[in-house]
Amino acid sequence: MAYISENVRKNAQKCMECAIRRLGEGLDKKMEFYKQAKFAADTALRASCNMCPYRADFEKVYGMTPYEYFENQLK
Repeated sequence: MAYISENVRKNAQKCMECAIRRLGEGLDKKMEFYKQAKFAADTALRASCNMCPYRADFEKVYGMTPYEYFENQLK
């Protein structure tokens, strides 16, 4: 098990507060282009999570990538 310092926890919390993560939360299923908007939001989230400098710290704390974690929460 990896040592989780206070700095690692702070970096993981920054992932939880990411603005790009919130792009897909405001989508209404009644929207005309819901599927396309959802796909665009998911793609932006995946791309930003892959490039995020805090990704490794998030994986230490939660045991999965940020994208997988947030995808499971939205279902």
